[in-house]
Amino acid sequence: MKASEDLKGEIAKSLGLPEDRGQLTSREAGNMVREMTQLGKQAILDENQKLGLEVAQELGLTEAFLSGRGWRDFTPKQMFAFAERLAQKRKGNP
Repeated sequence: MKASEDLKGEIAKSLGLPEDRGQLTSREAGNMVREMTQLGKQAILDENQKLGLEVAQELGLTEAFLSGRGWRDFTPKQMFAFAERLAQKRKGNP
């Protein structure tokens, strides 16, 4: 719970909101929720990017992965291998 409270405090501070969060307006509370949601989304995107890069490195596809062109630089066989390995990593299979 402490980490959650610390996060709330950091977000409130970054938004310039009062320390006493019991006095927040609905708008201020909504802004806090919006900011927390954005942080959560970014964390998920960062984790997906990290996993994707790990898999690309394992399969020797780093250059294609980092090209920014999406799947266009992958052959169908590479796409399948990449997607399959990424799914395994997400399930916790090393």
